[in-house]
Formats: sequence, C-alpha cells, structure tokens
Amino acid sequence: MNQFIKFDIELRKDDRLNNDARLAYAYLYDRMHSSIKRHEFFDSKMNNYYVIYTVEEMIKDLGVSRNTVINVYKKLAVYGYIIKKKIFNGATRFFLPHFHDDNSHSKPAKVANDNSNQTNFKQNTAKTAVTTGIDKTNIQH
Repeated sequence: MNQFIKFDIELRKDDRLNNDARLAYAYLYDRMHSSIKRHEFFDSKMNNYYVIYTVEEMIKDLGVSRNTVINVYKKLAVYGYIIKKKIFNGATRFFLPHFHDDNSHSKPAKVANDNSNQTNFKQNTAKTAVTTGIDKTNIQH
C-alpha cells in the first residue's frame, strides 16, 4: 500500500526555503494529523498539540545528512514554520503555528513564538498573554 503526504503549494512560493526544508515541513505537517488524535501529544503549557520527529527519522525520510536536517529545523524555526521546545530528558517537541485540521474546519494553531532555550521563572501563572510572531495577535487565557 502506498502512503502519501500532502504538500502545501504555498511552501513553493517561499523563496527562503529550499526543497529539503519544504519536504521536512510537509512530513511534520502530516505527522501533526496523527498527533491531534492523541491526547498524549497535547502540551497544556502551550495549550496546543505537538509533533515529535527525531533528527534520525528525518535523516532517513529526506535522505540527507545530520547537519542538513539540523539546518532545516533551524531554518523552519527562524521563518516561523515551527516552534521547537526542548524537553529535559525527552524528545524535542515541534509546534506548527500554521497547522489547521482540514477535517474539523479549525483555525490555524496559535502558540507562543519565543526562544525555546530560555525559561522564564518570573511569569505570572494567573493570566498569561500568548503572542505569535506571525500576526501579533494577543490571546488571553
């Protein structure tokens, strides 16, 4: 049985991305469809679903080197296609701010676009404003 992934034609129009980055994003986007069906892939702090896609898996799927995959992940993060959250003693989580589930007619996910390597210990947990770097929308929750 053949398996196919969707490729967003809009990715082709973004000249900042090379074909490796476009295909990697398509793989991440495809895996997100599975994640949203499983509650264990929901991050309550980010209030959103995430994907786990190891560097080794992406090396195999793209057929490229480790450095290429690492650079692809960095490029996708810089341009706002993914948000990487490193987890202590766990796999890196990838949030996809542009993801929307075609089956549920949902809107694109909105998550904080901050530096995943820093932790803010002085945050007010009663009310947190989440701002995306994409459209500057503030959401109070």
